[in-house]
Amino acid sequence: MYRKLNIALVSAYDYALPSGVNNHIENLAAQLKSIGHSITIFAPSSNPIPQKDFTPISNSVGIPTNGSIARISLSLTSFTKVKKILNQNNFDIIHLHEPFAGLVPLAFLQHSKSINIATFHSLRDSKFNSVFKRVKGAKLVNNYYKKIDGRITISTASKKFISDHFDGEFEIIPNGINISEYSQSVLPIKEIQDGMTNILFVGRMEKRKGLKYLLSAYGELKWDYPKTRLVILGSGPLDKETNQIISSRNLNDILLVEDVTNSIKMRYFKTCDIFCAPAIGNESFGIVLLEAMASGKPIVASDIPGYKSVVENNKQGILVPPKNESAIASSILKLLNNPILCNELGQNGMAKAKEYDWTIIGKKINNYYNEFLYKKVV
Repeated sequence: MYRKLNIALVSAYDYALPSGVNNHIENLAAQLKSIGHSITIFAPSSNPIPQKDFTPISNSVGIPTNGSIARISLSLTSFTKVKKILNQNNFDIIHLHEPFAGLVPLAFLQHSKSINIATFHSLRDSKFNSVFKRVKGAKLVNNYYKKIDGRITISTASKKFISDHFDGEFEIIPNGINISEYSQSVLPIKEIQDGMTNILFVGRMEKRKGLKYLLSAYGELKWDYPKTRLVILGSGPLDKETNQIISSRNLNDILLVEDVTNSIKMRYFKTCDIFCAPAIGNESFGIVLLEAMASGKPIVASDIPGYKSVVENNKQGILVPPKNESAIASSILKLLNNPILCNELGQNGMAKAKEYDWTIIGKKINNYYNEFLYKKVV
């Protein structure tokens, strides 16, 4: 029996926009509520959100980072608003997600008298690392860091990154997935159940996602295996280089589906035959890998630290060197010619994905909270 807690979940990122961190918070909130806790979510927001347990703190601005655009708050009014909120509420736990991304998490750290837990989600590039090493030495940043009681990272890769910059113990608790959502009742996409072998890519149209390497690999395969189809689920326009690859190799049969809902995305996972994740780096985890595994699909993925924490080579998928279109092509070819291997990798993936169910991950985080509550009492 768990003691009922009053918990604040704080996101650094604009809550009106989809993101891996915000999705993590939404699922964590649902699990903590199911245990019996009272949950309030705080974050910057560019638009009103009709959600009873959500309180916006400030607007957001787009900051280029990690090959993407992070929408965080740089508004100094965050400190005044957060101070008022904390004076009016008695939170047992304040759980900050990305505590040094923008001013909203820092405002909570500055005014908090609660137990402060921080989850470090991201993995940054070498340019960011060199800047971060200089910044973290500043007295102000260290003062904020000292106010963090418990530290969670989502993978070995993210733990290595943050422990290179800060001292202290870090608990690895991975991202989760709702296994029940990927059940046999998920309806396939009938339009692509036409005898073609569907290779699926899911991700934003960013260079670090490595789509151009998959396109080149697909271009190698297509003419020898005309009954294959590449399905791309993503947001954002294709860049000039990607369009050139499509045009030069005459890959006009690619199916591009933009801005799909989560339920539609699950249907594409259900329907595809092979899932490919060719990211070139800076991935701290790989939630799309879990989604493919939960759907029972064989995977071809880059051999990068964040992905290796999820997929074991030749067990749930085939890991290939990043930026290597020939290795991607040969691995897809291996799966095309070996349905028994596809089934074996898919079954292994389904079994492993169950370890990441949110019912398990939520309890691990709740138990981590209780460690610090116990220390406070003692």
